[in-house]
Amino acid sequence: MSIDIFPDTNVTMPEAPPSPKQNRLLAALPHAEYQRLLPHLELVSLKLGTVLYESGAQLQHVYFPLDCIISLLYVMENGSSAEIAFRQRQQYAAA
Repeated sequence: MSIDIFPDTNVTMPEAPPSPKQNRLLAALPHAEYQRLLPHLELVSLKLGTVLYESGAQLQHVYFPLDCIISLLYVMENGSSAEIAFRQRQQYAAA
């Protein structure tokens, strides 16, 4: 993907690569704390509908969204579901 810097021409500028600091929670950390976490962060791409956590499972990861929304769904006994919360790039989700 690229950004048009001159809309009336074919001149474009490539987007900057993704950075953990695009997540507002990570960006708000003091520099020393961020540097301590940085080696443990991994950029992952997830497909729409990917299940990050099932109720009762052991937590394995923490996700810091950069450009997506993570929905938290409650599945009822009759099989219907309700979205009870969501996380954007200023927050995190444990899974």
